[in-house]
Amino acid sequence: MRVLSVVKVADNSGGRFAQCLKVLSKSPKQTVKIGDLVIVSIKRINPYKKILKGSIHRGVVVRVSTNLKRLDGSYIRFGSTNIVLINKSMLPIGTRVFGAVCKELRLKKFMKIISLSLLSI
Repeated sequence: MRVLSVVKVADNSGGRFAQCLKVLSKSPKQTVKIGDLVIVSIKRINPYKKILKGSIHRGVVVRVSTNLKRLDGSYIRFGSTNIVLINKSMLPIGTRVFGAVCKELRLKKFMKIISLSLLSI
């Protein structure tokens, strides 16, 4: 995922799809890995929620569609790139995280997102 790509929102905060505006990582190519912070603009919303269309939020990447190599030598890949919206104190806005999340979020200190998810791979 790079800048201006559209990603799915994997929580119940109210957003469905978001467009990546800036990647907050130190990679020179500005690509994301699991656990990276991004700044997004909400493009499509669920009705009757507190998130508004066009609002700017921070998010953390929980799934990527590219191969992720683990320390034991295995690879893992998901179907699409998904994010979870967070506030300024690095806590998730929603109360549920849909789908599986990677264990690599534990290294980036996002334990609240792992505990809200049903499955961590």
